[in-house]
Amino acid sequence: MDAIAETEAVIGLVDGTTPIGTTFAMKDGGEYVLTANTGRRVEMEDSGDGPEWIGSRQQWNESQAGQVTEVQSPDGKITSAEDPDLPPPDAEPEPERADGAIAARLVTLVRIRDGDVEIQYEVCRGDHTDKYTMVCSEAPRPALPQALAALAPHVIEICEFPADYGQGIRVTGLRLTHKKEILGAVITAVKTLGTSDIPFVIHTPHKTEFPYSPQDDGAAQDKCLSEGAVMVISAVVEEAFAYIDGSRAVTQARLPFADNAAPASPSAGAVIGDWKPIPLSEVPGLPPIVRNVLANAEPAILTIGDLTEFQAKFGETWAQKVKGFGPSSRQKLDEAMERFWAKRKKQ
Repeated sequence: MDAIAETEAVIGLVDGTTPIGTTFAMKDGGEYVLTANTGRRVEMEDSGDGPEWIGSRQQWNESQAGQVTEVQSPDGKITSAEDPDLPPPDAEPEPERADGAIAARLVTLVRIRDGDVEIQYEVCRGDHTDKYTMVCSEAPRPALPQALAALAPHVIEICEFPADYGQGIRVTGLRLTHKKEILGAVITAVKTLGTSDIPFVIHTPHKTEFPYSPQDDGAAQDKCLSEGAVMVISAVVEEAFAYIDGSRAVTQARLPFADNAAPASPSAGAVIGDWKPIPLSEVPGLPPIVRNVLANAEPAILTIGDLTEFQAKFGETWAQKVKGFGPSSRQKLDEAMERFWAKRKKQ
């Protein structure tokens, strides 16, 4: 159970909404300032000359929160340990079952092999954990294999291979652990060999997002997963959950099209009219933030014609060419375009 739920009246607890810049005065006279908070990862900077504190939210709540005497929020509001009736901190929302019990999902394996997608995940239901294995031949959204492929440079980094050894390496799987709410990972990849018909199978050593026991000197942090690797792993997990929840390959917004021809839609039928000049701002349900990211691409993607030409130029890797365009943005674009083409076809 989360330390937040267990210790309701302790001052100094951190949850996913605790703002950067919050100051924690400690019993020993020291003072920490929150500099990073991802919901799992917590980084604190000593306001004096002391070392920084890096660890998981659970580690802070279990080992340090009880040592806090006063908390000052970035807007200047001060809460003291001596204040009566301290309100419990707002816990992060978690999925709920139909019967109201808390159920948190954790992905433990993502693998693409022989055309099948295999995902293993756990559903934690308070007093017990259910484990599931899903093997399906239905194609995932391209963002899933793309996210796995983006782990290849991190295989080189973790295994300390020479930079040029990455040629021919293909990531096939990702195994995850969640001990003490700390993300851990083993990446599986294969590398083609010039002197063998059988590829070389690579398993990276198990690495965690940060140490299981926080190190004041930060030395152990150097042996943990890099921030870049954690970001890519998070993208893989996001796509794995999308696959579990039924979101699979969609072709409407991904295929390059012939001159002035309409993209294919889920069912047969013609799409009427010249669609190339239509601004993306007229695509129903496409969030402004996604449009802004596309508008900042080089060249700028402002119309449906711009989008299809960009996709035709770069093929399946087109999304990687747009800065800030992640799996979530890709999904929103795909869904909006699917609705757009369906509506145009009926006109």
